[in-house]
Amino acid sequence: MKNNRLFPFLIFTLFFLAFLFYFIYLNDSPIKIGATMSQTGAYNTQGVAAQNGYLLCEEHVNDRGGVLGRDIEFLIYDDESDTDRAVNLYERLITEDRVDAVMGPYGSTLTEAVAPVTERHRMVQISPLAATTSIWEQGREYLFMVLPPAELFLAGLIEMADERGLTKVAIIEQDELFPRAAGAGAAELAREKGMELIFHEAYETGTEDFSDLLARVE
Repeated sequence: MKNNRLFPFLIFTLFFLAFLFYFIYLNDSPIKIGATMSQTGAYNTQGVAAQNGYLLCEEHVNDRGGVLGRDIEFLIYDDESDTDRAVNLYERLITEDRVDAVMGPYGSTLTEAVAPVTERHRMVQISPLAATTSIWEQGREYLFMVLPPAELFLAGLIEMADERGLTKVAIIEQDELFPRAAGAGAAELAREKGMELIFHEAYETGTEDFSDLLARVE
């Protein structure tokens, strides 16, 4: 009776080992890694640099023999700094392109937008370019953070101001997910230092003239 219970487990184990052997040793096609990057649009300054980083990673890894004896190959689409387009592209990468793994887009705003896609497909997403902690406070199981929290990004600046005896802080932030988190973190750190927060306001994305905001700070 005991042997009968073990038999299905042994069969499953043998099939699993056979699949693993094929995947690692017999399948020599590149490991496809999908991502989007903001090659155009509002985030393109950072997005182009980040894309170059992904491609440099591909080059370095392959020069050193790849992963499990296989090269890696990035498939990167331009999300145009647009959340809806990024969502559609990650869906395409997973369901149509059948990538083996995914990496995150540039920034917290786009990462927040595409996270439900990778969660729904149970696809692990390594996110090296997003830092807003609220993204990771929603019970997501397949999204992994690399950067320190956005709320700590300006800690060094607040520390320097405090060490030099400065007592008043003004914060102007872009009205987007990451800058809001960074600004809120800086404000909290300043209050903890006993500093006076004299001004804290967000500006709309695309604003080019900051003279009114600066005049109000003065």
